[in-house]
Amino acid sequence: MKAKRLAPLALALLCASAGAQQLYKWVAPDGTVSYSDKPPPSTAAKVEKKNAGGGSVSYDDLPFELANAARNNPVVIYTAPGCALCDSGRKALNDRGIPFSEKTVTTNDEIAQFLKQMGGPVLPVMMVGHSKLTNYFPDQWTAALNAAGYPANNIMPKSHKNPPSEPLIAQAPAPAPAATPAPAPTPTPTQQPADGKPAFHF
Repeated sequence: MKAKRLAPLALALLCASAGAQQLYKWVAPDGTVSYSDKPPPSTAAKVEKKNAGGGSVSYDDLPFELANAARNNPVVIYTAPGCALCDSGRKALNDRGIPFSEKTVTTNDEIAQFLKQMGGPVLPVMMVGHSKLTNYFPDQWTAALNAAGYPANNIMPKSHKNPPSEPLIAQAPAPAPAATPAPAPTPTPTQQPADGKPAFHF
């Protein structure tokens, strides 16, 4: 089977790692939104901690064995739209009941970021803790999940939902639209002066 390949691009890259690195988001005093793997300055507001390796996966409702494996070796998959092998890998994880987060590679900047992180243009990629598996080979994915302590059978509660996929590069919120200035008052004609030219007041 052929893996989906991405063309290399020489573009600016966002610093991130393929593991479960801590990522901070905050708002600066001037209103700009920043993302970094370093704690924000003391002047920052609305500080949020995120997982750079993927979306927020909740373990609270999972059986102990599954939650323990997910905390010690979180699973993150990297996919792209229209990638059949990505779809197969995602389905395999869902069928086995694996908690995972998903990062999609779509834009040119995300392609460049993916190449920097993964060192090659092949999708899908699955990270199990710090172990990287390139391309979807069912036996290899199964062995990696077994080694990480994930149950062989699906014991995930039906009520549990994995987080929706997210773009590889987090998108900063769009700035609030500028307030529309109030329209200027319409001049109102007053009495007609003797010279025939109307006078106006506001």
